[in-house]
Amino acid sequence: DVDLRVICEPPNWNINPANFSFSMNLTLELNIEGELSTDRLDHIGAFVDGELRGVGYVQYNVDLDKYLVFLTVYSNEATGEEVTFRIWDAEACLLYGPTIESFGFIADETIGDPQSPVTIHTQNLLIRQVYFNPGWNWFSYNLELPNPGIDSALASVSHPANGLIKSQTAFSTYSNATQSWIGNLNDLSHLTMYQYKSAVQDSLLVVGMGVDPSTPIDVFQGWNWLGFLPQRSLPLNVALSSLDPLNGDVVKSQINFAQYVAGIGWIGNLDFMSPLNGYLLRIGNPGTLVFPTVLDLQQPGSSRSIATAVLDGEENWVSGVMVEEMPFSHWEMNPRNYEFSMNAIAVVIGEDERNLLREGDEVAAFYNGEVRGSGEAIYVEALDETLLFLTVYSNQEGELMHFRYLDGATGEVMELEEALPFNSNQLIGEVTDPFEFTFTVSSTGDEFQEEEMLFSIHPNPSKGVVFINFFSGNSETIKVTVHDSRGALVDGFETAIRPGQNTFEWEAGVNLPEGLYMVVIRSSTGLQSRRLIIQR
Repeated sequence: DVDLRVICEPPNWNINPANFSFSMNLTLELNIEGELSTDRLDHIGAFVDGELRGVGYVQYNVDLDKYLVFLTVYSNEATGEEVTFRIWDAEACLLYGPTIESFGFIADETIGDPQSPVTIHTQNLLIRQVYFNPGWNWFSYNLELPNPGIDSALASVSHPANGLIKSQTAFSTYSNATQSWIGNLNDLSHLTMYQYKSAVQDSLLVVGMGVDPSTPIDVFQGWNWLGFLPQRSLPLNVALSSLDPLNGDVVKSQINFAQYVAGIGWIGNLDFMSPLNGYLLRIGNPGTLVFPTVLDLQQPGSSRSIATAVLDGEENWVSGVMVEEMPFSHWEMNPRNYEFSMNAIAVVIGEDERNLLREGDEVAAFYNGEVRGSGEAIYVEALDETLLFLTVYSNQEGELMHFRYLDGATGEVMELEEALPFNSNQLIGEVTDPFEFTFTVSSTGDEFQEEEMLFSIHPNPSKGVVFINFFSGNSETIKVTVHDSRGALVDGFETAIRPGQNTFEWEAGVNLPEGLYMVVIRSSTGLQSRRLIIQR
């Protein structure tokens, strides 16, 4: 028979018997949540103190009409080691462990036989391994921990020294002196995401009971830190189908993002939500997020099968944990070096005022020559438009980002005119009204030769705080005045600046009504002005 189905990536269990001096043999049956396994892709791993010591797959024995596992376990000690087990359920994409049964290792011992195999039982404990790279990592988990206390929950982290973990409202750091986590984040929850800063390559082994994926999660107006509860990945429009988003709402992972467009759905380079990843959701309508319950398409009636929603035209989504691909290919950078991010939806406009973007094109953000984010152009069929979905990274507010455009067809790289200050979690542009990049007008190729004249205001339009960027060749005090559409002075201040790029904050929309304003800077080089739109 041909077993044709979409499967998850199994655990990477490989062992070299030549590394060990002794072995023992076990003949087993696998009982996964009350049902004997008949799946030849199910397998069991034997472990000693977390180290893999053997792997065995389910096999069908025709003579006995039984599904058996023949497992060889290895050791360098003749006796004395305790052998525990983990079971991979290929149909459900779940890793169970530890099992109810365990055995002491005895060299050359035989346990069970084909006619009387030993049954190994799962006990509704699942295992998830979250991998941490050096730097910042967004993560969540979808298990009910026996003890959610932070010291217990993070006990499996091998190198917590200098670690920092934060939720939306609290944080803790690891104390080498007390060998514990210190701060106001005391318990972890599967309902939210976390940001974890690791000093080294590390991982977190999470062991607990599977959670009900339809557990309600309260969603508030504004930004929400979300965990992902289902055990398999879901298309974004399916995962968030219980919400009532408004046009312009945003969801983002550490790498990709999407914006909601009324009548169409979520549009961007974030297509799926997946277990173990963390997400930020900015939404206008408060509500309750309920992830859909998934029904298994492969073996209906199986008591242990995981569910999958029947998705029109989207049968290929079935998988375990999807690893998000970086949204760039020409310019490379490591998002985990940065704590904060902002996003832009944009086009690149040519001389004829038409969008030049085509699939294969790429735009990157730079700060002091360092790549801070890059995104490839994406064709959005529903809009018949090619758009750029760009995530930009930083560790502080106000850094002025410059941009470059790669023509995918010719390989030519060109400077773009616009410069944007970094503002954490800001979205510049909309799917239906993208930000417009244009090309730098310069005959010398010196990307910064016009910087002495640079004066910019962002975000613009604004609903509140704006950042004013001004480049000066001198240390001096400049005067900033703000005038309404009739020319009347409505606000103003003076500020000291230094040579080079200066960025300062102004609460533009707090006291001023909606409308068009003129911001004027008076400096030793003269007078410069920019328009500012304030929206409510």
